[in-house]
Amino acid sequence: RFPKSRLKTYEAGQYVFINLPSVSKTEFHPFTLTSGPTEPFLEVHIKALGDFTKKVAKQAGTYAKDQAPWKIRVDGPYGRLMFNYKRYENILLFGAG
Repeated sequence: RFPKSRLKTYEAGQYVFINLPSVSKTEFHPFTLTSGPTEPFLEVHIKALGDFTKKVAKQAGTYAKDQAPWKIRVDGPYGRLMFNYKRYENILLFGAG
């Protein structure tokens, strides 16, 4: 969870590229925005699967509230639902994780 700052508008289903310089100065990784567009913060959920996300999880585990906040760089948002769902009476959505 982090402040919106420059990223003021986005839509449900969009994603951003995130860089955490304390983990890697050059790597940006895509994460889906899981907060709603009207919420005051941006939120992403990260599962520790690869090298980068495992480093993020490890660093988060050692983070103390009295430390300075993490520096984070955000690029985006990207992606957009181009499907005009309003023209159909019924739609069926499937999701998998």
